[in-house]
Amino acid sequence: IKITESVVRDNFSNHDGGGVASLGDGILIVERSTFEGNTSDAAGGGIYNHGGTLTVRDSFIRGNTAADGGGIYSVGASSAIGLRPKITITGTMISGNEAAAPPSTALVGNLAFASGGGLVNDGDGHLILTDVAISGNKAGDDGGGLANQGRASMVVTRVTFSGNEANNEGGGLWTASERLV
Repeated sequence: IKITESVVRDNFSNHDGGGVASLGDGILIVERSTFEGNTSDAAGGGIYNHGGTLTVRDSFIRGNTAADGGGIYSVGASSAIGLRPKITITGTMISGNEAAAPPSTALVGNLAFASGGGLVNDGDGHLILTDVAISGNKAGDDGGGLANQGRASMVVTRVTFSGNEANNEGGGLWTASERLV
């Protein structure tokens, strides 16, 4: 799927991907586009990516909401031939997104909701961020701006984390990955 010079706004999904969901080992490319005001009761308010390749260039991911990964949620295992999911985000602003438990959710025991207000990189994903601003995002748990977890890895170059909030750990960035970051 290639989304160019488009607006994906005010959409809702009970499951993953309020704005768009890319499943399997596919390729999703977003260029010069805006994902805004989308909501998912599950993961990925703006964009949900499961496996494959996600590329976001020169875009705005703002004001989206989900239980995890308010702006973007990317997850996936290595393919049958050992290829890891790859996420590349360049020249993009990820702002004002929120990871919060869905309305009317009863929180019982040690249940954790709402990691990665701006972005979640999970599973075996390899995330590359270059010239990205991650600001004003909120998470009910870990990683107000970005949560890196599972066996995910990342490379961060010229990225600004500012004004993000987490109710637990990592206001700007939180990582609990088994791999080197």
